Amino acid sequence: MLDTHEYRHSWGGPTLIGAWAVHAALAVPLVLAAAWALRGLATLDVYNQQELSGAKRRWWPVPLSLVVVFGVAQLVQAWVSQR
Repeated sequence: MLDTHEYRHSWGGPTLIGAWAVHAALAVPLVLAAAWALRGLATLDVYNQQELSGAKRRWWPVPLSLVVVFGVAQLVQAWVSQR
């Protein structure tokens, strides 16, 4: 039998449906936040292309890109060094 787990101590209570409901309630907002962040990164990329091609001059896309790269580097470093 594949499903021999006892769900009394799982998130969502004593049933499999409750556990799935709690996990879905946590996952849906995280997926929406990730989509929103991806949209923001795509917008930043468009502004960087305009800045570097000389089409429009804005001061903030390149420094913000450096902050994003630094944050991603910190995340990767923390992920790699976790125990």
